[in-house]
Amino acid sequence: EILRSLLLKNPNLKKHSQETKIFQAWTKTVGERLSQKCWPVRLIDNNTLLIATQSSAWAHQLRFLETKILPKLNKELNDCKITRLVFKLTDQSANTL
Repeated sequence: EILRSLLLKNPNLKKHSQETKIFQAWTKTVGERLSQKCWPVRLIDNNTLLIATQSSAWAHQLRFLETKILPKLNKELNDCKITRLVFKLTDQSANTL
């Protein structure tokens, strides 16, 4: 009981739990095709999600899709509310999820 109490108070554990939920919900939210072009990296703060993209063209397109992605993602997450997506150009081999 003491260990559980300490773990629940740990902010890093809460953030890790939220990120795990986000990673699990991502493909369902954006679809298989799009999830191969972009993927979540980490929470920057409680409400901003860093998304890696394969190209600047995808980053540009995702900025237009953000208003459609966020409500769907938040619906999947229930207890975690993402208000903003930030995009970073990278290659998928760097994906360490």
